Amino acid sequence: MNKTLTKLVLLSVLFATLASAATIYTLNATITTQVSTPKIIFTTGSDTSSIGGSIGASGQTFTATSEPLGLGTNVTVTQAVNLTNTDVSSSHSLTGLSVNSNDFASTLSQLSIYAYNGTRMCLLSIDTSGAVVYQFSGSLNMPANAVWSIIIEGCYDAGTSGGTTNTISFSIQQQ
Repeated sequence: MNKTLTKLVLLSVLFATLASAATIYTLNATITTQVSTPKIIFTTGSDTSSIGGSIGASGQTFTATSEPLGLGTNVTVTQAVNLTNTDVSSSHSLTGLSVNSNDFASTLSQLSIYAYNGTRMCLLSIDTSGAVVYQFSGSLNMPANAVWSIIIEGCYDAGTSGGTTNTISFSIQQQ
């Protein structure tokens, strides 16, 4: 009886094992991603070429290599580049402007970047060492199909040698 019970238990375990091994579990997943095109981008302004301006491929980065800043007296570039909402039917929000790089070091007296939509709005300011001392926070609502000019204003220290040029690169963030 003991051998029969043992054989029966072994056979039961064997059948259970084979049944478990024969069960195949399949897990399928579908992930859908969508790349969205930025709606607010930099576009060429009337002063872009005169300040050595270039816009990155995605329209999110702007670089100026020949800022015509004064010595001890502010110079204003009224249309360094434009911000354009390419969506013709919906407004979008500008949520930040950040400096990617600059090489002003100690030659700068001050530099500010503004957006102009009929009112001058300071987006950021850079101090004498090239550090960002003001950067707007929050959200600027840009109406459908709007174009705002970007104004760059600043000057070099009075002791900076004539002919000095510097480069600044900045990017926009948006919702």
